[in-house]
Amino acid sequence: MRAVVLALALPLAFAFVVLAGIFDLNGEQWAWWRSAAWAGAALIVVAAILWPRLRSVGGSGAICSSLLAAVLVGAVLIGVSVWVMARRYSDPYGGSFFWPRALAVIAFVGLALIVVSVAVCCGARHRGV
Repeated sequence: MRAVVLALALPLAFAFVVLAGIFDLNGEQWAWWRSAAWAGAALIVVAAILWPRLRSVGGSGAICSSLLAAVLVGAVLIGVSVWVMARRYSDPYGGSFFWPRALAVIAFVGLALIVVSVAVCCGARHRGV
């Protein structure tokens, strides 16, 4: 099962590396997004490697329902951050970098919610909990 998890995680992490390259092509306001994409790729790989340990944390079906809610919240955080970033802070942009950076952090928190929730919930299901 660990090989399957790594086989799914590595292409996803590679997609985040490519995304970081795309962010690198844009203006300075996307610099933290590039860093967040690199950190996201690393988070995905680390979660895949530590998956056997994360799955020991998982619990009952009620916990998996809560984790599903966390996945949805993470997806909303990413979606809203990307939407606001594209609408307000896209090229050309010459203002303060506070909000573009804050949106990158919010999107990364959303990704972290998704990755950890999926790893814990799938681990609990794999164990038969």
